[in-house]
Amino acid sequence: MSDQDAFDRILVALYDAMLDDGRWPVASVLIDEACGLQGHVLSVGGGPQDDQSLCSFVEFYHRGQRRADILDEYFERYFSLDERVPRYARLPDSQLVHVTDLYTDEELKTSPIYNEILPRYSLQDSLNSRLVEPDGTHVVWIMHNPATPDGWQSPQVALLRGLAPHLRQFVRVRQALARAGALGATGTALLGNPRLGVISLDQHGRRVTLRSGWPRAGRCATWPG
Repeated sequence: MSDQDAFDRILVALYDAMLDDGRWPVASVLIDEACGLQGHVLSVGGGPQDDQSLCSFVEFYHRGQRRADILDEYFERYFSLDERVPRYARLPDSQLVHVTDLYTDEELKTSPIYNEILPRYSLQDSLNSRLVEPDGTHVVWIMHNPATPDGWQSPQVALLRGLAPHLRQFVRVRQALARAGALGATGTALLGNPRLGVISLDQHGRRVTLRSGWPRAGRCATWPG
């Protein structure tokens, strides 16, 4: 399979997962395989202060398996101690940052998170990225260690950068669905939701359906027809 074929398969899986959380594992595995990762974390939360209905999405996949146990352990025991957390908010939009750049030289020697926890989770050679959204949504994407011992290679990094805008779209559509109270709704239900404007496209990007129903601009969900 060519890199372009792998990329296209990821996009299809991502757009499927926008409407169905149950399809995220497929997208996750495809991302890991195509990008040569041992796993990744995608965390989404927050939004406008006057809108508390937005979804929170946190998924941790390691070697193709969802690891809710690791997430639970991390948030219960380590989240409040993690030096990376406040520093994510200062990362430039979409920039890939090596985990060692999130620690001081002294912390690299002494931090229990970096020296004990990250090796356990295959994250001591990870790349980290923040996607900045104007509505206040917080998106952090953490790419686990490379699957091979050769370290990060230029084609890997290029593919990850190419995927970032599509992950951003994944988040935006899910947030729009959350505002409309439509997370998990079927395509038929979405068409009947008066709070959403829906544009359906075919595989060539041509519009095949349009239903306008949103009360204000900027509330539009799209998916392949």
